[in-house]
Amino acid sequence: METEELKITSVEFTASATDGTITVNVRNTGTTDVVIISGTVNDAPGTMDDDITVSAGSPQEIALTKVDFTEGTAYNVEILSSKGNKFSYVGTATTDSQIP
Repeated sequence: METEELKITSVEFTASATDGTITVNVRNTGTTDVVIISGTVNDAPGTMDDDITVSAGSPQEIALTKVDFTEGTAYNVEILSSKGNKFSYVGTATTDSQIP
């Protein structure tokens, strides 16, 4: 049986003059491809250009744009697959740095 498993390995917070981007670094640890259809930050939607397919056994970066965050604040970042599975990670925003 194929399993859909995704591990969020880190998140990166990047600020710009108009909005922010959170880059979600994931690894597909399952046996089937995972299609990411949306992402949220503290239950507020982040913008993705398109659905993203993460191949079995592979890493992938997923950019959530047009998000607001404040340095030093913890955020629950969640991504949703086309099969309805949710994958979550909590990281504290440190502008322009990677949160392992």
